[in-house]
Amino acid sequence: MADMAEIDLNDEPQSIVLDDGTVVTGGDVIVVDFDPTAARIPHVGYDDHYANLADVVEENDLSRIADDLLQAIEQDKESRKDWESRYAKGIRLTGITDDPSDGPFPGASRAVHPMLMEAGVQFQARAIAEAFPPEGPVKGKVMGDPTEDLVERRDRGTDYMNYQYLEEMPEAFWEMDQLLYRLPFEGSCFKKSWVDPVKGRICQALVTAEDLIVPYTASSLMASPRHAHRIRYYPNDMRKAMASGMYRKVDLADPSDMDEDKTEVEQEIDKSEGRSPNDMRTDRQYEVLEVYCELDLPGFEDVGEDGQPTGIELPYCVTVEKESQKVLAVRRNWKAGDDAQKTKCVYFQHYKFLPGFGFYGHGLLHTIGGLSEAATGSLRALLDAAQLANLRGGFKSKDVKIPGGDTQVAPGEWKDVESTGDDLNKAFHEFRYSEPSRTLFELLGFLVEAGQRFASTTESMVGDAANTGPVGTTVALIEQGSKVFSAIHKRIHAAQAHEFKLIAELNYQILPEGQPYPYHIADAEKHVIRDDFDGRIDWVPVSDPNIISSTQRIAQQQAVLQLIKEAPELYDKYEAHKRMLEALRIEDPDRLLPDPTKRQRLDPVTENMALLHGKPVRAFPDQNHAAHIEVHMTWFASLPKEGQKMLENQLYAHLAEHYAYMYRQQLEMAIGAPLPFMPDFHAPKGEDIMQELPPHLESAVAVAAAKASKMIAAQAQGQQKPPPEQLETMADIKRKDMESAAEQQRKDAEFAREQERKDVELVADTRRKTVADALQEGERQIREAQRSAADMMRPDGTYQ
Repeated sequence: MADMAEIDLNDEPQSIVLDDGTVVTGGDVIVVDFDPTAARIPHVGYDDHYANLADVVEENDLSRIADDLLQAIEQDKESRKDWESRYAKGIRLTGITDDPSDGPFPGASRAVHPMLMEAGVQFQARAIAEAFPPEGPVKGKVMGDPTEDLVERRDRGTDYMNYQYLEEMPEAFWEMDQLLYRLPFEGSCFKKSWVDPVKGRICQALVTAEDLIVPYTASSLMASPRHAHRIRYYPNDMRKAMASGMYRKVDLADPSDMDEDKTEVEQEIDKSEGRSPNDMRTDRQYEVLEVYCELDLPGFEDVGEDGQPTGIELPYCVTVEKESQKVLAVRRNWKAGDDAQKTKCVYFQHYKFLPGFGFYGHGLLHTIGGLSEAATGSLRALLDAAQLANLRGGFKSKDVKIPGGDTQVAPGEWKDVESTGDDLNKAFHEFRYSEPSRTLFELLGFLVEAGQRFASTTESMVGDAANTGPVGTTVALIEQGSKVFSAIHKRIHAAQAHEFKLIAELNYQILPEGQPYPYHIADAEKHVIRDDFDGRIDWVPVSDPNIISSTQRIAQQQAVLQLIKEAPELYDKYEAHKRMLEALRIEDPDRLLPDPTKRQRLDPVTENMALLHGKPVRAFPDQNHAAHIEVHMTWFASLPKEGQKMLENQLYAHLAEHYAYMYRQQLEMAIGAPLPFMPDFHAPKGEDIMQELPPHLESAVAVAAAKASKMIAAQAQGQQKPPPEQLETMADIKRKDMESAAEQQRKDAEFAREQERKDVELVADTRRKTVADALQEGERQIREAQRSAADMMRPDGTYQ
């Protein structure tokens, strides 16, 4: 019998015979399912991995799924009631909402100490500068050997992702800015990245902890059996989502007033912004729950190798409108092509201020909230004491005669009364209030200092010691004074790295395959390729997880510059100064610090003019260095002392290059042959400027250079002719030197020939051994074959 049959029964009686012989008659179109546990065949046209399956799943099944999910979410919300209450209380501690209590007496102070707000604002100001620099937050990192192809992919992908964050996703900066403001208070915030079919691009949004509902037992989003994102849509936005195909088209009632359903946290936030409920129906919103869960979806069950359902629940994203309890969308929540593992996708990146003991992180409200509350109490006590001490009161006798009853006396004014002074003294009893306590004031200072020390809110961030020592000491002090912030910055850095990885995966999903994707930037057009995001490049934050502020970065570069002064021969000065400009966030540092490898060849007169204009100059190996030096020195001597003092460093550095090249030229002339290798001291960083010579060649160069140096030294001493009695001695020395050089050359040649002979003999011997081994192996195989043939031969001469 067929498991399922679709039968069209018209109004006219007719009968249809099923496979088992059953006759069915009627007047409706029905679907008879004789085996509801069997796997259903997915509808044709819904094999698209990212299709909305809610269009084909039975309405009864959708209603059951919506009811189960909404009940589970309500339980999840109930399990975190205490968390919401603590968070709402923490918001009140910041002072951004009014204290509803009356205090110890009417008119008592309502002031709130700004310790928490100070810590939060300073954290946000430091973090946003590091997490989202002006040039963009992303950089690529090549995994393994940086081949030319991978480097090109890295550069293209880096440029495009920064373009995305700065141009294509204008909300990215503001969402990050808001996240870093709320993070120190809440302890946990979430960044959602997804492909929005309405906007046709990747989007990002801040998701607060109160809008992401997770089960009580969850340890992470990946390990959680479900998590729900609460989204609010205006009616027009909902119509757009349905028209674009993002949600299926269903009838929804007008949204009702949701102010009654707001959590305690949302109510406190509304108070902080001065918002009040609005009864205008045009401003009301639908509450939609986007639930990431695991389901055994009817019609799309997991099937084993035998073709039967396994009962395994698969990851789906189910979108439900809360009030109507209607399912708007059901989509697969694993990557296309991952049909073997079906690993669920997580589109939320969890940012934590401090790790916490469970799913949620801890913030300043949890850590120094008590100190802030104590500081607020101390501040209010001091203000109340000052008020009571300044505005004194007490008891007044009714017997005292004061015309007009109660009389207000202005400062400096005296009023006449029909009473004696003695009567007035007896008629009033004044309460004695103490002035604000100094001990209480010192306690307030201690509480504030303790809170600031924990939150690293001191402006200098250099620990407890004075920062008047060397730069290296200052760097150590900065690190000491920012331990807490440094750990938080590393967590933000790691969360951003996961976020960028998700953005890269989404780019690989939506970019066109097989063709470059162009995008426009200022005065240029660039392109990116889909395969640039195929996973071979790591995308990491441009910020350094070990550096938390510009102060620390600048101090480190200052320490490098200080080391260069102590040992200039060990460092690349150009690279050090370039990094210093980058640490100072100077725009376009290459214009201020030209690349020394790109300087032009100039005559000495033009070089002098360039020095006067503050332009860099460079010497080249084949120039007439003696002439250049003569022109430079003559010109320099003609300058006034002020000009000489201003230009002496640049000129002496340039002359040093000329002297170095001239020294090499003199040696080559004296030797009578060019030296074997010319180093390029202006080569870009990372390229080898030296070449190691073989020992025998290096020794020969040293001997030749030593002889040439003696000749050059003699010429430098005025080319004085030696006395006659020394001529023979010098000739002997020269002859011995030539003989020594010839002997060294002979030994080197003999050594080379001997080495070549040994190499030839080694190769020949290896070949002889190889041939002998091959012959022995051939003979062995022949003997083996003969024995096998003899064993197989029958007595009659035939083979078995």
